[in-house]
Amino acid sequence: GHADFSINGGRHQPGCDYKPAIKLLGKHNKKTIPNQCSHLRVLDNFQSSISTCQYTSYACFSYEGFKAGLCNDTPFTNRMGYHAVKPPYQLNYFLDTTSKAPFCEA
Repeated sequence: GHADFSINGGRHQPGCDYKPAIKLLGKHNKKTIPNQCSHLRVLDNFQSSISTCQYTSYACFSYEGFKAGLCNDTPFTNRMGYHAVKPPYQLNYFLDTTSKAPFCEA
């Protein structure tokens, strides 16, 4: 099996405010700055998954379904990060995080 984890829908990550960086680096970097922050957040998430965060994720058919609460009762949950368990077959897991370290959802 294979587990795919989608954090915050795989989109812009909370807390990745790029406006100060644009002032520092210039407007020509405007499109890459928010993507870099969001992309690199996975390193922080993995580090905090080792001992700080549970990062409970829910198997669901889509992020929209997850946000609508349609998968809250699924028996298929997993911990994202260091303590993730390999599922018996491919599952897509969804979870949200916060904007500040250690980024665990409140």
